Amino acid sequence: MFMRRVGRRIGFQFGALLGLASASLAVFAIFELSFALFCLAMFLSGDYQASAQYYRFAAADTAITALPQLILPAPRFAPRQSHGFLREG
Repeated sequence: MFMRRVGRRIGFQFGALLGLASASLAVFAIFELSFALFCLAMFLSGDYQASAQYYRFAAADTAITALPQLILPAPRFAPRQSHGFLREG
């Protein structure tokens, strides 16, 4: 619902920013020896992973709409001459 409101571009940028923030928070939590803060960082990392998995859906959705323009007619080749490998007798 968030990406429907703000658009995919901003939604994916927000997801990447969330990943950066969660990684930074995890590093800070490790240096401060704060398990609760590290758990919060991992929770935010899970939200980042959810937005990263949405990339696949968005790519497939875009590919389906762009598919008719990408299909080219198949080239027609003449049949190849046999060089005697398949001769009978």
